[in-house]
Amino acid sequence: MSAGERSGPGSRESREATLHALPSTSFYSVEYPGYVSPGSIPAAIRTLGGQTSLDQTFKHNNNIMELKFRPDDPFSHPVCGEATSTSNLVLKITKRRKKKSHAAEGSDSAMDVDSTPAVEAGEFIAEVMGSIPKTVRFRSMVDFQYAPDTSDRIIQLQKAMEKLDARAIQAFRFAPEKEDYTAYERRSDANDLSWDPEAAPNEDGLCPKSNLRLLPPPLFSRQGIQQNYDYSANVASIVQTIVDEQTGEQKDRLINKHRFKGLSAICIMYEDREVPQTAPQSIEGTVPAVKAALLARLKELFEQRPVWSRLALLNQFSALEAKEIHYTKSFIPLVAYIFNDGPWRDTLVRFGYDPRLDPSARIYQRLYFRNKHKPHGRASITKRRSAAQGGAGPSEGSTQGESQQQPETEPPMFLPERFCAAACYQCYYRDSHIFDGVHALRDVAGWQLCDIHDPLLKQLIEDDSELREECHEMDGWYTEVCMERIRAILRRKYFGVLDGQIVTDEDCGDILARVGPRRSMSQGRVVTTKKPRADRRNRAKNVPGPEEITAARLRLAVQRIEEEPEDDEEQEGEGDGGEE
Repeated sequence: MSAGERSGPGSRESREATLHALPSTSFYSVEYPGYVSPGSIPAAIRTLGGQTSLDQTFKHNNNIMELKFRPDDPFSHPVCGEATSTSNLVLKITKRRKKKSHAAEGSDSAMDVDSTPAVEAGEFIAEVMGSIPKTVRFRSMVDFQYAPDTSDRIIQLQKAMEKLDARAIQAFRFAPEKEDYTAYERRSDANDLSWDPEAAPNEDGLCPKSNLRLLPPPLFSRQGIQQNYDYSANVASIVQTIVDEQTGEQKDRLINKHRFKGLSAICIMYEDREVPQTAPQSIEGTVPAVKAALLARLKELFEQRPVWSRLALLNQFSALEAKEIHYTKSFIPLVAYIFNDGPWRDTLVRFGYDPRLDPSARIYQRLYFRNKHKPHGRASITKRRSAAQGGAGPSEGSTQGESQQQPETEPPMFLPERFCAAACYQCYYRDSHIFDGVHALRDVAGWQLCDIHDPLLKQLIEDDSELREECHEMDGWYTEVCMERIRAILRRKYFGVLDGQIVTDEDCGDILARVGPRRSMSQGRVVTTKKPRADRRNRAKNVPGPEEITAARLRLAVQRIEEEPEDDEEQEGEGDGGEE
């Protein structure tokens, strides 16, 4: 038989591979950047944060794992590892050893038998024990390490705060500042970075040593992966001559002629007394660069209505005009300013107009609440391009001709917040800022009161019998009862539309019957009068932060310490009474 016949696919020697069932057992792997022996496994797990850290990484989808080579030192900067999905297998290798001698049989010479070495011949058996779906790998560079003096009082305070040692925290006192920023000692370790390598010793042979007692930052370097730098001059750099106002000295500096120039609108807080009257000079210099017709149209709209939401304002323009206003950042700052908080939060207000002084501005107040039905994530590029062309795109299993013959006649339940094309924009986006109690064209639950056209809500909004004499930071010009009633009905009607049903006015009779300024009309909870936070990204309410939780634990520890001496005094008093 030739070699081709023996190795060909149709030969008798070829056979199919044996199929083996993959066990359902799952293992997790950590590529530890160090030597680990069977006896040092507990120490290695401790440097990874313990079993709790391993469970959070592998079971709770926490993709970052920190490794601290000094776990007891809070100033030890960790090495960050990343959990990645893998398809590895765990193999169990079993080796059976057999010993045999190559000595010639029948040899009478004992010397020949003893001098022949024994050769090990074994059989290897591989068994799949399970799969490794996730592996933690440490690929980033280790951050710079700095170990401060453990005898420093600030370091001891930090350790006491980490352990919530209330006695040590109460006993802490700042030591008087001696201004001894340089200490002279005999140099012992040449590798100690606290010594100045260029400083010469004094007459007594002592070298200067830094004594600044600086605490290391949480992170020295944000760069985890090394990069190859190509040092070259920036082609957009130009030389600019500036004059120092104090000394009158001329200096040359390099600036980027294409540098970004911020063109954001003026933002104020509710507690600010004055409102901006005109745009800043840096923004007014961009007037020649914008279209005069669009700018005049914007000013005309703000004369008709002094307060707009950004979506409602863009809906007054065509798709191309709205797109130009959106991407040309200088249009809005030229005509309006923005409130960061309060009843008119995130609205565009005409320059010189203060809604806090005008009771008729109550209809421009903004209501918003969290929508749990809002999809998290962004549509794929295919869907966005399909929407930009004015169609929903062909579905799976259908041809392109079939998709074109079946146009979309009903508006979708949700539309993206930003405009995507002229066809889609002209059909639905003109009314996307309006809520009529029947349709929900947006996945963002936020409207101005003047844009709510539901008959029941419109009647409550236009009712001037429950108004305040002065504007309030939480409810604006409406009383707390009236504002909670409007918010509760709006919430019920909006989420009813999301669930596919229309909530009638009769279904809201229980909300209208409720009376009481301290009860929420929507969930029956107590409404707090706490001042809202200025951070616009913190939308959660009544959720204590980690600092508040730690402060509460520390207050309990201090309270227990204060109660301990009183208990001792009571016991002593009872003992004295017994002796009498």
